[in-house]
Parts: sequence; structure tokens; C-alpha cells
Amino acid sequence: MTAISRRDIPTAFTSSRPTRRDWRAIVFRGVALLVALTLAGLLAPLLLTPWRAADAATTDYIPELHRWHDAAIASFLGFLAVGCLLAAIPRPRQTPLLVQAPLLGFAILAVFTLYPLNAPVLIMMIVSGGLVFATYPAPLALLTLRGGERVSRPLLAVALTATIPLLLDTWTNIRLQQTDVSEHATHRHWHGIAALTLILIVTGYLVASRRAGWRALGVITGLTYLNLGAAALALPNHDGSWGVTGGYLSLTAGAAFLVVTTLVAFRARTIHPSEA
Repeated sequence: MTAISRRDIPTAFTSSRPTRRDWRAIVFRGVALLVALTLAGLLAPLLLTPWRAADAATTDYIPELHRWHDAAIASFLGFLAVGCLLAAIPRPRQTPLLVQAPLLGFAILAVFTLYPLNAPVLIMMIVSGGLVFATYPAPLALLTLRGGERVSRPLLAVALTATIPLLLDTWTNIRLQQTDVSEHATHRHWHGIAALTLILIVTGYLVASRRAGWRALGVITGLTYLNLGAAALALPNHDGSWGVTGGYLSLTAGAAFLVVTTLVAFRARTIHPSEA
């Protein structure tokens, strides 16, 4: 009698075996959802600050003065961080860029909270970033930008164009944190906005890298710019606000990221299906 080898067994029978659960991905999904919902719950009211009345003032804090700063920081944590974590949940192993972007943002914001020390924000960034990094099922993928297709020149052009005004705003806020004596400096708001502008710069280049997850990141980045632009137009005269000119520039950048991301993705699907 001839022995039956494993190769002779029909594929239908071999493929019917139950696949092993990806527990690391399952744990990450739970943690990402928990972090995203926590941040969203804390920051949702701040996203509305440009369009609602400020809270009552206290002896050491006047909320009316900080509406722009509150809205800007909430844009990063509420749009970029929460949006990326939620978008990464369905396929975490296949979209490392959606995890890299918020982790880099957490790291940048944490650095800017070291001096002068802003302990509550620093702890929030360390805990949030630590949980996300520790539970991500492929942590080594977060330490490299390799694995993407060729850098998108149109998206790189958008990122480069946005870099110059953002760098100028970064420097202005860093200088104000060192020289200002108002509530903004006391509550480290200038450094918070400096961190935000650097995060926007880095995120733009991450989108242009076209690493797995770049399409969703491009859309999220565009929405973040649109929200910041709307906030600036609603609060043009508040301290630190980008004003009317900056508001329209931000709206333009948001539209550019959305449109160019869509066009580049469409071209990849139609002309180079293997890159889609």
C-alpha cells in the first residue's frame, strides 16, 4: 500500500483547521480603544471652546484667555491621536504608521512638558504612549520607517510647504515661553503650541512616506488642519491664535492633504495596483 504524503491531502481539508487567535492584536485593540476613549472624553469639551462661552474665571485662571490654546492642543489629541488609534484598531499589524504618528506626538509633547515641568500632561503622555507601545503586536515595526512604497512627491510638496510657517510659529511660541510672564507661560501653553506645530510637521512627512496606513493618516491630518483653521478664524484675536491669515492657510493645508491623499491613493490603485 502506498503511503499518503501530506502533499496529497486536498487543500480544502488542510485549510479547514481553526486558525490561532492573535491575542497580541486583540489586547492592543482593547488598549487602543481605552486610550482613545479616555482622551476623547477628556478633550471633547475643549474642541468646542472656539464656539461656546468660556467657563467662569478663578483667582489664577481665566478660561477666556486660553480658548485658542485649549482648542489647538485638543486638535492634536482629539483628532490626530484619537483618530489614528481608532483607525489602527481593525488591522493593527498592517498599519504601523497609524500607531507611530500618535506615539511620536506623545513623545514630542512630553519633551515640551519637562521644562517648565507640566506633571499632569507629562504623566498622561507617558502612560498613554507606554500602554500603546507595550501592547502593539509588532513593536519593532514602530522603530523604523522602512516597508513603505516610494515617497509621494505631491504629498512631500504639501508637507514642505506647510513646514515653513509651522517652524516660524514653533520658534515664536518657544521664545514666548521663555519671555512671557502671563498666564499662558505659567500654564506652559506656549510650549504646548510649539509641540503641536512640530507634531504637524512630522505628521506631514509620515503621510508622504506612504508607509502602511498613510491614506488614513493623510485624511486625519487634513481634518486636523481644517479644525485648527476653523478655530483660528473663530478666535482671530486671541493670544497665540493663527488669526485670519493663518486660519485660511490652515484650511488650505487641510484641503490639500485631503485632496492630494485621495488623488495619490487613486493613482496607486489604477496605475500601480501592486502599490495600492
